[in-house]
Amino acid sequence: MRRGKLNKSAYIFIIISAIFTIIAYVADQLVINFENKNRIILMNYNNLNSDLKSYEATSLKLDSLGFQLENLLTSQLKLRNFYIKNILYVEYDEKFKKNFSGEFAISNFKLMTLQNNRSFYLEIFKFVDDYNRIFSNKIFKKLDIKTDVLIEVLESPETIFNNNLDKFYVKKYDDIQSILVNNNLDEFTLKNWQDLRNFRLLYLENIFNFNNKLEKIIEEIDDYVEEIELDLGILFKERKKISSTINYFILTGIISQIMTLFFLLVLFRHLILNKII
Repeated sequence: MRRGKLNKSAYIFIIISAIFTIIAYVADQLVINFENKNRIILMNYNNLNSDLKSYEATSLKLDSLGFQLENLLTSQLKLRNFYIKNILYVEYDEKFKKNFSGEFAISNFKLMTLQNNRSFYLEIFKFVDDYNRIFSNKIFKKLDIKTDVLIEVLESPETIFNNNLDKFYVKKYDDIQSILVNNNLDEFTLKNWQDLRNFRLLYLENIFNFNNKLEKIIEEIDDYVEEIELDLGILFKERKKISSTINYFILTGIISQIMTLFFLLVLFRHLILNKII
């Protein structure tokens, strides 16, 4: 049986099928392209969201530590003259001295005063360790906050001493250290006690200034967190838009493939009816 030649209608069906095949292919490639973009945006979104949680946690930690430091400052300021006044009375006021049951009780009070000073500095250095751990967060580099300069006012007692020599009777930092570690209370003079008191007051002043700067830093971090939240909102909308586009191209590809098959079936029907095959 002789086969017929392809007529005009057959060529039209072939061309239409080819067009829908190309559309399906292009749609598939666009889906792949947009899915890659979506993955990149999702990765950026997750990274940014992780940073956001880290920065929020850092802000809360700073706020909590600042509150504890403020409590320490308040309690210490209330007692700023308590110990030195009582030691002054003990040394020079015989009537006041009678409130103590002998020299042993007086020595105990002096020892308590000395230990209170030591405990104060130990507590400060614990705060310094806590702050240094928090300051390792990358948010401070992003905001160009010089944390080493900020924390120096708390972790460098020698600098505090050397910058305020006029407030001390001793003029060497080693001497003030020796007073703090000396357990022989009989060697203590009133000037030594005054130096300890002045050193603590200077530290409290530095704590006050540090806390004020910290409040501004917390505000700066919170403002940056708000900016990240806005960026996350933009990325979320962009992902939503890309997901809609991907669904559109997937639907286009499916419809194109269906149309390709449809016109191929029409073509075969046409070929059979016209005895071309």
